[in-house]
Amino acid sequence: MTSRNPLTGPLVCALLATCAPRLAAQSRPFQIDRDHSYASFWMGVSAEGNPVNVAVARAAGTASLDVKNPADSALAVTIVPGGGGSSLLAPDGSVRRDEIAPIMRYAFITFHSKQARVRRDGRLEFSGEFTITHVTRQQVTAAWNSANNTPSYTDPLTKTTKREVTLLLTTPHAEFLAAQMQRQQAFVASATFDGGEFPDLASALLGSDWPIVAQDEQCEFPVGAAGRRDYYGAVCTGKAVSTSNPAAPVQASPRGYAGRPPVEAPVNGPVTILLYLKLSVPDSGAAPPR
Repeated sequence: MTSRNPLTGPLVCALLATCAPRLAAQSRPFQIDRDHSYASFWMGVSAEGNPVNVAVARAAGTASLDVKNPADSALAVTIVPGGGGSSLLAPDGSVRRDEIAPIMRYAFITFHSKQARVRRDGRLEFSGEFTITHVTRQQVTAAWNSANNTPSYTDPLTKTTKREVTLLLTTPHAEFLAAQMQRQQAFVASATFDGGEFPDLASALLGSDWPIVAQDEQCEFPVGAAGRRDYYGAVCTGKAVSTSNPAAPVQASPRGYAGRPPVEAPVNGPVTILLYLKLSVPDSGAAPPR
């Protein structure tokens, strides 16, 4: 049975169906909308021969897409866990290096393009530095904090791996970049790795918690929760992001919910990162991609 490629067909069409409002096409840096952009991770294949969607995360950063000379474009993307992992993001979409997400095991990824080129097939690709940081902590059960009824943790252990990679703008082709900027302001990009040649990526994906990524998230504090020892935080709802299933309302749950249980997937097969990037007008002072 042949494997289905998650980068083609209905998936891309579904992603672009929820496009951004029209904005004037410009080559100056735009911010990647952190509330409506996300990354989906695919690893190996299932028993049915389909890629396994092991995680979904939030994406942010900046993009400078030059419609007249696409090779002058630049891209900086930060990928962080959903939910409380968003605390890692600075206003310009970069990652706060001094921040620890309220998750026991998590990973975040950064990509900074160094150059861009248009391939023979007309697609725009970015070459640059890819960094994955895996952070793990252990809960200290004997050191429960009675002051606010929260657990204590050990100091985080951090492992960082860097390598040069190529990120491909899957949609649109370079010649249609201007039309896309005028019409949709939404783009699909991807990068595929050999899991055996990049074991740190596979182990970080499978060894991390991936809280739910919710668009248009709204959080409310339960009535009468103040002072209750069983209070777990605000209850949040929104639209769950999933590239393997249609978007559906998130069931009301505490913000600290860890998301789906770990997924078993072969680590020696291909690992694909699929990015859905929606652009927005940049905040004042936002730095261009480096």
